[in-house]
Amino acid sequence: MRRGTIAALAAAVLGSVAPTLPAQEYDIFGTIETRASTAHRKDTPVVIDADERDTWYSSAEVRLAAIHRLMFDQADLVVDHAILLRPSASGTASAGSGGTGASDATEVELTHDLYQGYLYLYPAPWLSASVGRQRLNWGKAFSFSVTDALHPQSPDSEVEPGFDGAAVTVLVGPNLSLELAGAVQDAIASGDNGDLRGALYLSYYLPPFDLAVSYVYQNETIYRPGILASIPAGPFLFATEAAVELYEPREQTVEVQPLASIGAEYTLYGALNDLSVAVEYVYNGLAVNNPFVTDASRTLVTRDYGGGFERPGEHYLYGALTFTRLDSWSTTHAVIYNGTDESSYVEHEVNLQRIPAIDLGLAVLWNTGKLESEFGLLSDDFAVRLSAKASF
Repeated sequence: MRRGTIAALAAAVLGSVAPTLPAQEYDIFGTIETRASTAHRKDTPVVIDADERDTWYSSAEVRLAAIHRLMFDQADLVVDHAILLRPSASGTASAGSGGTGASDATEVELTHDLYQGYLYLYPAPWLSASVGRQRLNWGKAFSFSVTDALHPQSPDSEVEPGFDGAAVTVLVGPNLSLELAGAVQDAIASGDNGDLRGALYLSYYLPPFDLAVSYVYQNETIYRPGILASIPAGPFLFATEAAVELYEPREQTVEVQPLASIGAEYTLYGALNDLSVAVEYVYNGLAVNNPFVTDASRTLVTRDYGGGFERPGEHYLYGALTFTRLDSWSTTHAVIYNGTDESSYVEHEVNLQRIPAIDLGLAVLWNTGKLESEFGLLSDDFAVRLSAKASF
């Protein structure tokens, strides 16, 4: 319901602004992707229905994703969204079908997701502003940014939703920029104006260092200063983040909770082949005072899951390897390991790219962990996914 309201608002903005401003250019690009998956449900109580434990099931979906950009003299209007179509869960033959088949066999469930939808204004070379659902270019980490408590967090690792609000960017100098942002999504969800969220992000490029400091504030919820840095060294890119959460919202006490990450990426470019390897360690001090619990009494800190308060592990390791044969095929293998409860989530993917603008993919996903662990609580322990994606 909320997604539909925001989508209607974005359409209204497009409809009201486009006719009144002389558009110089309109761009659209996106993808159409079909997916078919077969997965195995775990033989544990995490699958509530005992009859479904240790069983296989299949699913399919079509995803149409697009980014629209209307460009004017001193403004851009951007909408980044996706429509997902899934076959209905079941088909029940109606009276009069004569046994010829289910009456709703062609029906699909339709979902619309709005990732970004904002108006971007740039009245001067040193000043820009934006309003709507948007993302700031935040973070240096390869897996999880410990300083980013501004943006909502999605359970789908492929989705990066924007925050709802406004932002102002000031170019203080050729290598120095300041961004100020205000987010309203948590306040809308709670109905409490005290849940308005503010953020500051100051970045400075001092060759070869890329440095930044940040601060995110939400009353009696988030008080988080942070520092970020990255530096290239030949084929390596080193990145680190550090933050301190100064408030414990569940206990409503002022308390120092450190967070940090350090990682490196090695990239080797060849005439026909590219190789990339990334590793990272993440320390999550938020989990020290609030051990992971799974029952309904768990208290959510933020309704958009921003700030990483729901991340249950104290120690994480992340690794990814990607090999690309240019204009031919690529393969990616990634793992995230929760060192606190010794659970893991692993992805293997191969993509064929021989046909221009068409990607054919095969992915295998699996996880391990005890019942009460982070990844042990996932209902499926193994899945195979076939996909075909066309770009336009």
